Amino acid sequence: MPSRIHTLVVELIDVCNLNCAYCLRDEGALHGRPHALPVALLERTLRDLRSRTDRCNVVFTGGEPTLHPDFRGILRTVRDAGFRYSVITNGWTFSRSLPVFLEFRESLAAIAFSIDGATQADHDALRGRGSFERVMSAVAACREHDLRFRYKVTVDRNKAVRLAAFAALAKETGADRLELGPLFPTSSAAFDDVLSVVEQEAFLREVAFLRESDGVQISLAAGFIDRRPEPVCGPLLGEAINLDYRGRLALCTVLTGFRGQTGDRDIVADLHQTPLADGLVGIERLVDGRNQERLQAFSTADASPATVSLRLASPCLDCLCAFGKIDVAGFARVDRHAAIEDSDHFTISTAAVASGARGEGRSVRETRTGRVVDLNSTAGLLWNEIQSGRSVAEMVDALTRTFEVDEAQARRSVHGALIRLQSLALIRRDDGRERSLNVPDPTQKVNS
Repeated sequence: MPSRIHTLVVELIDVCNLNCAYCLRDEGALHGRPHALPVALLERTLRDLRSRTDRCNVVFTGGEPTLHPDFRGILRTVRDAGFRYSVITNGWTFSRSLPVFLEFRESLAAIAFSIDGATQADHDALRGRGSFERVMSAVAACREHDLRFRYKVTVDRNKAVRLAAFAALAKETGADRLELGPLFPTSSAAFDDVLSVVEQEAFLREVAFLRESDGVQISLAAGFIDRRPEPVCGPLLGEAINLDYRGRLALCTVLTGFRGQTGDRDIVADLHQTPLADGLVGIERLVDGRNQERLQAFSTADASPATVSLRLASPCLDCLCAFGKIDVAGFARVDRHAAIEDSDHFTISTAAVASGARGEGRSVRETRTGRVVDLNSTAGLLWNEIQSGRSVAEMVDALTRTFEVDEAQARRSVHGALIRLQSLALIRRDDGRERSLNVPDPTQKVNS
């Protein structure tokens, strides 16, 4: 493997003190008997890696990584190897691990607090009572001791519309950035919460606006839509490798231990028995094969880049399917919630202001960015209908009467225009969605 590796993701332990419904890890493992990565194996792995690269960020995840029985020994090993480390944590036991972070602060890259809401009500609805208060207490401690921290959010359809609130929280509390990653479905029902291509396009436009207008540092995980066939994630670029709590070298931490998985083709070596050098050869072979598969899929897809399917457009979803971790039939559920129905209503973005006469082509100016979008006569008519609270069926009827076209043609035009307006983040579906399907388990474990 080339020496371009600069990230090692380590699943330190398989248990957690919370019970987030969308977690990628198998629930039985998360709340069963704990299994932790041996410090000696990490030490050997980092020593071997040090001979290949002098710059590496070791990212600790889990489970809840701070529950490792020798967390201090883990961080000391990173320091002694001359690398830096980051930790993804729910913040519940932060007061207990703070002295360890302070002891090894010179090697700390960042502490990432995983959150599900920018308010106590939203966050605790998924994490359990008192969870938000624990995170905010941990943030206060980080600020007091000048420890770099950030927030990490798993974005579903519910949280996507609250992006501005997450960004405001990051800015107000002094986080160095907001890290966003898409929800990956761990069950058939979870597909209902996955952002469709159109919803992701609108979401990514909102991200771009917040970056430019509010000066908030926002980083996006590779799992969001990206219609390029070339690799875009650390593992497929050969820049990141992954080690699970069992000491197995794997292609990607998203794939390893995925809840309900049916295959382990992403595991290439047990480093208890296999030298890292041999394991990296296996990783390189797997990476080359996966990249070739994606290039082939793009070359044979019967679609333009603008209409690539959600599975193919998201590198992570594509790998989850390719390695047998999720059922491809679930994408039909995403298509169903993305489909436009006659009874649907839409609302106009509060930042969008239209000009031009009713019934003619109009221009829409987004007040936050100054961006101007020209609407043709069809989209201009629909804009008026949306403002008047009309349903899709009523829009179709209006288009049929106004332009004297048949109903089928009018429906195609209405659907196409609504999809475009959604992707431009000028309108959104008014579906009354107030709650994510990722509801917390009533037996949620929240004790340290």
